Amino acid sequence: MHQDENEQMYQVDPNRFYGRPVKYKINQLELSIAMLRKEKTSHDLAKLLGRSRVSLDTRRAGVTTFSTNDIIAIAKELELSLQQVNEIFFDNQLLDGNK
Repeated sequence: MHQDENEQMYQVDPNRFYGRPVKYKINQLELSIAMLRKEKTSHDLAKLLGRSRVSLDTRRAGVTTFSTNDIIAIAKELELSLQQVNEIFFDNQLLDGNK
């Protein structure tokens, strides 16, 4: 195998998660920081949502979407502000009614 073929084989596509297309933008870094602040693991969140870790991971990666109930449960568990919910789950796309 040539070096070019090796490099292509190991390139990570940020728009795919285990070969599945990423459809939704989740701010994984901010979600991870919020989890760390409350000392919660992925296992804890999966249990809270009644989902497997794999199911949670596909949502965190943006392959499938979090339901409204999922977002509410996570926001309560992690004590997220509305601004944090907007940043993590909606890519700051929610309109600010105060402006």
